[in-house]
Amino acid sequence: MPRLFPALAGLLLAAALVVGCSRKDDLAAGRAPVAAAAPAALMAPSPAQARKSDAAAPEPGEARRLIAYRHFLTLELPRDAVAPALQASQARCVQMGPAVCQVESSSLVAPTNGAPPQGALQLRIAPDQYGAFREAAQQGADLIGDRTEAEDKTDTVIDVEARLRNKTALRDRLRQLVQAPGAKVADLVEIEQQLANVQAELDSLAGQRKFLALETDKVFVAIDFQARPELGSPGFFSPIARAFGNMGAVFSESVAALITFFAAVLPWAVVAVFPLWGLRRAWRRWRASRNPSGAH
Repeated sequence: MPRLFPALAGLLLAAALVVGCSRKDDLAAGRAPVAAAAPAALMAPSPAQARKSDAAAPEPGEARRLIAYRHFLTLELPRDAVAPALQASQARCVQMGPAVCQVESSSLVAPTNGAPPQGALQLRIAPDQYGAFREAAQQGADLIGDRTEAEDKTDTVIDVEARLRNKTALRDRLRQLVQAPGAKVADLVEIEQQLANVQAELDSLAGQRKFLALETDKVFVAIDFQARPELGSPGFFSPIARAFGNMGAVFSESVAALITFFAAVLPWAVVAVFPLWGLRRAWRRWRASRNPSGAH
């Protein structure tokens, strides 16, 4: 018996060691998948992060902005060069063809009664041709005025195109209803009226879209041709002559304004005399009462 207890104790200790080692192996084996999955879980984005990254992703490029450009030029030339310069610019635009340049209006005022000649030209030209056309128009002239305007027509074009698509789809549906078998006469009459109204709106929208395309595809150019003031020219002393001619009228207007002023002020002056005279007498009496020795 005394020898049995040490043997049993040794067996129990060995069993405990074996069980402890097996538990450690099981824990290590169980932790290994968790440890391997942990980096993947950390690397995978959460749903919130995924939504955030999707929102931060770059969107496709925006559509090209449709800008309507307008240029206003004022050129000063010798008197005899105004008409030839205008005619040359107009001919240059016509020579380019309507697909590149279109003349909208042209006017020329001949010199009369000492007034210098004046010309005006309005046209629309392709943007890539505007620079060369401007340089040619400025030859032999002084540029004394240059103004550029820009107007964004993108929203207007998008709105018109959307309305065109909607009206076109409505027109197609109405045409299908007209061709449907078994339709009543009253229904057909009403559909035809709606179809006519929709077609009229489509024609109007198509005209608007065409005009918007003309505004954005070509730049508007307005050129004023003016005569350069020259010493000794008939129009050089025109301002002085006009001043002498208007001298009598200006003098008459000044005299009339003076008479009107006195007519408006005189009644008030008469009314104000008596109170002022009374105040002056009261002031003198008050001073005399304060200084009896100085009274006469």
